[in-house]
Amino acid sequence: MLLSAGGLLAACGGSSKTAASPAQTATTAVKRGGTLRVGVVTNGNAETLDVRKAINTPDYLRTDNLYDPLFTQVVGGVAPGLATSAEPNKDASVWILKLRPGVHWHDGKPFTAQDVVFTINSWNSTDSYFQPLASSIIDFKGVRALDAHTVRVPLIKPAAEFPTILSWYNGYVVQHGTKNFNKPVGTGPFVFESFKPGSSSTFTANPDYWRGAPNVDRLVVDSSFTADPARLNALLSGSLDIAPGVPPALAKANASTGKLVLGNAPGPGFIAITMRLDQPPFTDARVVQAMKLLTDRQAFVDQVFDGYATPGNDSIGATLKYWASDLKPEHDPEKAKSLLKAAGHDGLSFTLLTSPVVPGMVESGTLWAEQAGHAGVKANLKQLSPSVYYASANPGYLTGQRPISVNYWNVLPPSLAGFYLEALNAKAPFNETTWGKRAGEDTLFNEALAETDTAKAADKWHAVQEEQAAKGGYAVVANNNYLDAYAPNVHGVKTTSAGSNSNYDYHAAWLS
Repeated sequence: MLLSAGGLLAACGGSSKTAASPAQTATTAVKRGGTLRVGVVTNGNAETLDVRKAINTPDYLRTDNLYDPLFTQVVGGVAPGLATSAEPNKDASVWILKLRPGVHWHDGKPFTAQDVVFTINSWNSTDSYFQPLASSIIDFKGVRALDAHTVRVPLIKPAAEFPTILSWYNGYVVQHGTKNFNKPVGTGPFVFESFKPGSSSTFTANPDYWRGAPNVDRLVVDSSFTADPARLNALLSGSLDIAPGVPPALAKANASTGKLVLGNAPGPGFIAITMRLDQPPFTDARVVQAMKLLTDRQAFVDQVFDGYATPGNDSIGATLKYWASDLKPEHDPEKAKSLLKAAGHDGLSFTLLTSPVVPGMVESGTLWAEQAGHAGVKANLKQLSPSVYYASANPGYLTGQRPISVNYWNVLPPSLAGFYLEALNAKAPFNETTWGKRAGEDTLFNEALAETDTAKAADKWHAVQEEQAAKGGYAVVANNNYLDAYAPNVHGVKTTSAGSNSNYDYHAAWLS
């Protein structure tokens, strides 16, 4: 469907104009004023301005421009945000945050340490989607302000990359005492004006923003689109300026129209065949290894992602610090057959769940089932509705009802530590593979998490990833590229490995 729709859009014709970022070739002086219009696929009435509960692109995009994090995500890790520094004690079990002076909330109140203490303590509530991760590492009862711009944060266990965790979407800083998020008051580059879930919102430039006033006067987020082709057509017709997160088929079909600039950068997001290691037959390490061996990763890059991806290596975190890019998966269907026979699973058959939650999930399931057949495995593909795929309804997500399924992560914390805390240790809230539940599986992770010496940390994180690639429950078929479409007159915003649209940062965007 996407290919045919993309072909229709590409019929506009024109010369090739593909780039990593439209800002790279801009040579004219910055022009101030105007309205920046960004279009995203709707999440309907479920959309929210509550930063604690942001869970999809429309939510992230809005809250990223109303609020600020303590540390902001950039290529290679994080940079200072509302915190100017984070200093650990000797073993990284206690951190001292120095906060940025001279910052004001949209209502004029000064930003202080009390706001940060209030925000961190709010993470320990079930009202926050950040609670499962934050509570696994932060000792909340010891968090306190040392002065107006200094906060002490003790941890349950040492974490050398703790500042990267403070950049997570649901952890952006809110004003002390905030209870109502319907009319948010943040410190971000734009100020709330209006919001209609599943339709649109309008924000105005914050003239007193601590990084300097935005270049555009207004930011309009249009979340009324129900399909990507309509969103691309709106950009091509001139009614949108930016369309973040373009499906690969549409990106390929429209890269040479001359009516848009395609932002394209490798990223850590991925699609994986996900095996629960506590459910047979994946309790047998030989079966898990066979599933990895039968997977031809380059075929997914070429056939599912149209080249806008990189092959997976079953070590999560492509482009992130310490990622083990040297690990190269083996493709050997015959060896997979031999392992399955030795494990007593010759002629193995199972149901493989998938869903069109994001582009590529169903296609990846289809291609993997075909590849499995070459190793004598019958993977019966079953599609579930996107509305229930990540719900608790039978077959429930994160339950034994899903021994094997196709899953995705489009947005990752900007460190291996962050992702492993989210998904790959015994207490991880989204432990799809159940890794860490068995004795000893978290040992290497905890050692790497605590290591403060950079060289030693690199070695320890490599050992973690070697173990994961060999024994873990993810068969990563591909790491997704970030793909964004820009009107040719958009400048000052990039597509990088840190995320779409400078991680939805429109502070420096301008229109020529």
